[in-house]
Amino acid sequence: MTTIANIQKIQEVLAQVWADESLKHKLLNNPKSIFAEHGLEFPNSVEVQVHENTSNLMNYVLPQASEISEGVNLEEIGFLSSFGESFGNVLGRGQ
Repeated sequence: MTTIANIQKIQEVLAQVWADESLKHKLLNNPKSIFAEHGLEFPNSVEVQVHENTSNLMNYVLPQASEISEGVNLEEIGFLSSFGESFGNVLGRGQ
């Protein structure tokens, strides 16, 4: 289940990869181990993939409804604003 704490851990890792090319490479190639180093464990039965957007490729994942904790405000955690910003950038409407 996705919790606000887990989302925050993921956001912390993602923020670090922009300052550390080596960490970004490791995250793209072995995300489970990198997330585990930052306190986010996944069951062995779960495969984790990380994909990087480019100027002509956008990756968005539609989570299962059961993955979103009841009462999680997506606007509060910045999900919708970051989605809109990314989408606008690809359409040439971003900064």
